[in-house]
Amino acid sequence: MIPINYTNNLTAQVQQLFTQQKNELSLVRKNYEALNNIQQRILDIDNNTIIVQHNPLRAISTTAKTDNTSIKQRQCFLCEQNRPAQQKYIAIDNYQILINPYPIFAPHLTIAHKNHIEQHIIPHLHFMIYLALQLQEYAIFFNGAACGASAPDHFHLQAVYSKYLPIISQTINIENTSEKLCSVNGNDIYYLNKQTHLRAAYVFVCNDYKTFSNSIKVFINKYNIETDKTNIICTKIKNNKLRVYMFCRQKFRTARYFATDNTHLLVSAATIEMSGVIITPRKEDFINITHNDIIQLYDEISKQHA
Repeated sequence: MIPINYTNNLTAQVQQLFTQQKNELSLVRKNYEALNNIQQRILDIDNNTIIVQHNPLRAISTTAKTDNTSIKQRQCFLCEQNRPAQQKYIAIDNYQILINPYPIFAPHLTIAHKNHIEQHIIPHLHFMIYLALQLQEYAIFFNGAACGASAPDHFHLQAVYSKYLPIISQTINIENTSEKLCSVNGNDIYYLNKQTHLRAAYVFVCNDYKTFSNSIKVFINKYNIETDKTNIICTKIKNNKLRVYMFCRQKFRTARYFATDNTHLLVSAATIEMSGVIITPRKEDFINITHNDIIQLYDEISKQHA
């Protein structure tokens, strides 16, 4: 494993790493080339843009067993000693930025902690915000241990270009279109409800970088939010303003995920799905999924504000 120490232009270094890994690792090259053949459907559901993507590469993640017994029985694929020897990374503080070999978009980054520690966001929230400031045009995201993380035993973030996530562009003018819930330390919190956005979300708008992460923690504590049951996106939008989107979850997978009859729907919703991109590894789900299926999926897994 070869670390590349972080300098002062993280975005450029990530692009260089992406190019290197495609040249040096056949799995990475093959899987990113396969993205050229990805099929997509763009749906308008009650004025919400939802993208359905047929991506067979994501079958491993979609079907991942994340129960405690299964986790204990396998090696952690994010620990450095278990990763391929040719997989390079950018070392930054206690984290390692890697190219995800099973991408949804190009590039797709995984940011793993150098130590084997559990998937809890609170101790790493400040770093997530810092990373969003450093990585131009990227959205940094977190899958809670109980709602999407395929490695709930090893802390990691992921990142893709923010332009790929519909929820960001759809709420670009949130100050004018959505309900302001409250302010904490000068930072504003807006609320997206299920009735208008299909899934509920808190949107934290940064007005003060110094207090932003603490404002989010205060809000989490005030409303007793279980962060293991959240999907979180952090990104920079127009005027370099930071935003954090927090989706609270009622459950991880829907009843139809576990169905054994013709109602079976192999969609395992995590942050990407909550952002408005539904990943379907199976061709039949890609073809057959309907507006009502997606409305039902979000309604079943998304948790409203108390």
